[in-house]
Amino acid sequence: VLIQCAGSEEKNERYLLLFPNVLLMLSASPRMSGFIYQGKLPTTGMTITKLEDSENHRNAFEISGSMIERILVSCNNQQDLQEWVDHLQKQTKVTSVGNPTIKPHSVPSHTVRTWCFSSFQTAGVASRG
Repeated sequence: VLIQCAGSEEKNERYLLLFPNVLLMLSASPRMSGFIYQGKLPTTGMTITKLEDSENHRNAFEISGSMIERILVSCNNQQDLQEWVDHLQKQTKVTSVGNPTIKPHSVPSHTVRTWCFSSFQTAGVASRG
């Protein structure tokens, strides 16, 4: 997927992983031998809005919320878009209710371009298993 923050044109390749209470973002290491932690977003209070195709983006949705900047996510195809929207909307509803017994979703990994959160802290590289 491609990610673009409100007011920014910068794009970077990223991988998203969805867990019960958080959306995690990773980048590939320079030699593609591992992953680098880029940050996380709490799913509580997150709003997911599917967007109509335009000349600026295709197969896109928006992530917004009181604790995060608005982010535009463009997926590789319509199926990826629908899967991400479905999983994220389901997850944000569950975390809003506060269900402690939820299990992680099996969401396919997708590439992401650009992630813009000033609160992200860079950590080390996690090797691929």
